[in-house]
Parts: sequence; C-alpha cells; structure tokens
Amino acid sequence: MSLLRKLPIRFLNPQSAIRVRFFTAQNAETNAFPDVPTSTYYDDLVNAAGRDGDLETVRQLLNKRIADGCFNTNNTFKFVTSTETSLSILDDLVETLSRLDKGLPRKHAFDTLIARLCKIKKTDESMRLVVAMARRGYGPNTVSFHPILSALAHGNRMEEAWRVMELMRELKVSPDLTAYNFLLTAHCFKGDLTAASEVLKKIEEARLGFDARTYDALVLGVCRAGKVEGALVLVRRMAEDGQSPLYSTYAHVIGALLGSGYYAQAVKFVMVCANRDQNLDTESFGSLASRFISLRRYDEAKFVLEEMNKRGLKIQILLELRSFSLEESYGSNAAVDGVSQPCLRLVGQRVHGVLAVLRGDLREDLADVAGPENLVDRGELLGLVGAEVRGENAVGNAFPLQELAGCAGGAGAWLVVSSHGSVQFSLIWFSNSINVHVHYK
Repeated sequence: MSLLRKLPIRFLNPQSAIRVRFFTAQNAETNAFPDVPTSTYYDDLVNAAGRDGDLETVRQLLNKRIADGCFNTNNTFKFVTSTETSLSILDDLVETLSRLDKGLPRKHAFDTLIARLCKIKKTDESMRLVVAMARRGYGPNTVSFHPILSALAHGNRMEEAWRVMELMRELKVSPDLTAYNFLLTAHCFKGDLTAASEVLKKIEEARLGFDARTYDALVLGVCRAGKVEGALVLVRRMAEDGQSPLYSTYAHVIGALLGSGYYAQAVKFVMVCANRDQNLDTESFGSLASRFISLRRYDEAKFVLEEMNKRGLKIQILLELRSFSLEESYGSNAAVDGVSQPCLRLVGQRVHGVLAVLRGDLREDLADVAGPENLVDRGELLGLVGAEVRGENAVGNAFPLQELAGCAGGAGAWLVVSSHGSVQFSLIWFSNSINVHVHYK
C-alpha cells in the first residue's frame, strides 16, 4: 500500500467552525500600521491574534504582510506550541491558510507552519500538513520537506527520514542535494561511513554533485571515524572542486588533529589553509588558540595569537567555565547568597591559562582569595585579576553586582581591564559561569 494512503487525513475534514473576528482597529493610535512595517511587527500581530483564537485576523495579516514585502519568519507561528490546547487549533488553522491568496502567501504560510511544527518536534503533524498541501493542489516542494528531514535526521530517526524521501517521490517531488545532505550529515555525525557511502551513491545516481555542506559532512564523518588523513584529502579535493569551506569544516579537522595529539600539524594545517578568506582565517586561528589554552598548551597558543596579530586578524577568545554541582562536592556551603562558587582549582586553570598567554605566570596570590572550603570570593578574585593584568596606562572598571542584575539570567560581576594599550582582558562572572574574554583591540 502506498505510504501516502497510510497517512491520516485529519487535516482534510475540519470538524469545528472557525471563530471569526474581523480585523478592526479599536484604537487608531494604537493599532495603526506603521509607514514601513517589518516582519517582526507582523509576527507580533499574528501571534497576538493566534493566541486569541482569531484566525480570521491571522489570515488577513498573512496576506497583507506578503503584499508589504514582509515575509514569514521562524516566529510567525510562535503561538502554536506543543500543548494539546494549542495543537487542537491546527485543523482550523489549516483551513484558514487554505483561504489565503493563491501563490506565495499561501505556499509560504504552509511552509512556515511546517517548520514551526518541526521545531516543536511535531513531525507527524508536519507530514500530515504536507499531504494536505499535495491533495489540495498547493504544490509542496523540496523546501516544504527540508524541516521535516532536518528534524528526523537530528533526532537520529533515519528509517523515518528515508520514508519521507519515498513520500517525496510519490508526490512527484524529487529530493534535492539539501535533502540528501541532512541524511548524510546524520550518518557522518555517528562516524558511520558505510551508511554515508550509501547516501553518496544516491547523490551520484541523481547527478546532484557535491556542495560545501556535502564536503563538510564527509569531513566530519572521517574525523569521527578517526581517519584524519582522509579529512585532509577531502579538504584538498574541496578546494579543487571550487567549493568554499564552511567554518565548521576546518573546525572538524582542527579538533581531530588536537584530539590525536598532533599539535604541530594542527598549526600547520591552519597556516596552509590561510589567506583565502579573512573571516575564515579569524575563526580558524581563534578556534585553534582557544583550544590550545583549554589544553594548557600556552606556548602554542601564544604563537597562534602572535601570528593572528601579524596578519591583522581580530582576536577574540572566549573561555567559559561552567560551575558543576558543587553541593555534591562541598556540601551546603557551596552556595553563597544563592550563587554557586566555582572551586579555586578550576578557576585557577582558566585564569592562569589566559594570563600565561598575555604576560606570564599568575602570582601565587590567587590562593589568598580562597575562602572556606576552597571556594573563590567573587570580589577578591576580580580585584586580584585586575591588579595582575593592569598595565601602566590601563583603565580598569568593576561594575557592582546590582548593576548587572538580570543579565544572562542572574546576578553577575564584570571586570574589564586593558593592558599595554593593545590587549583587552575581561572576566565576566555570572551565577552559573565564568567567562574569560581576551582580544586585541
């Protein structure tokens, strides 16, 4: 039996009437449309009407926004959530979308709703929506299926993903390279090169060629499988094929080389691949320096940072230390005023690593800021770090906790110190993390 005939057709026969409320301005000053509306403006109106169950207003807004050149976004159907109450309006919402103007307004709205359902992990509902589009003659295409395939691939539901590919063919929609790339990436993420090779065969049979994401997936796969040499071959072939690498492509190789202990080779790889794209160089060199600092390979990190400075690349390194469950290690005293205190050893590793790159070893004074149970006092740590990196002409600023209340989800402290007129060091302390930023001005 055809997969198409197996699918429920709940969307095709709505069982409840649409609640209609004409779009009228109760207050002209409040509801008047701006001279130049934006997609965000329309999203807010659509979601407000959707939450009220006013689907007629939703219909009018969806038509008008396309006429105004404000296309739907990922937030357009945010009023549709994973709750049963919210999903109960889907039948009526589909009928509402069916009454949109033909062409782009209706097709784009259906595609956007499919993407929304996939985002909230309702792929079955998304599939039924695609079938409804096909049976009503609304012309689903590969774009309609991309969110579904992406969601299934990310969830490692590969059998279902292949059934979706079968359904596409039944609906006379030929899978494109992007569709195959979703499946290829999922197999490569697991390092399953056998399954990945089967996807490649289908790509070649369809004569779709390779794009940057195809190569990126393959590089990921061979790196995950521990075949770093194969990754280097793929990067070279990618260049010969005229494809520009993604940021993640080089990151896969750098991670694999460092994971195998090939530190010098990682530096050489980044150097050899440089001078093609400055943004890509900035990302690759910066990522390598950050990883070296995390590995406490300070000499290599300093070399990479100096090379970046010579090349005029913007340096911005982010090192983040997230506190672990201190209650298990230190008892109830692990929280002071409701804020978890990272232990001295972990803070020391991160801050010491940054300062070692900038201007030498951290003084033993760090031990003096440790409180009971070897926990670090926020204020004293910030003061010590400030004194440690502050140069003759440096400017230091410490902001009290109350001024940053609400930032990043909780109270925090922020210290910014510039040293020697070129290096900026900042340490941000929030309730659940310490962020250390270092970059050249």
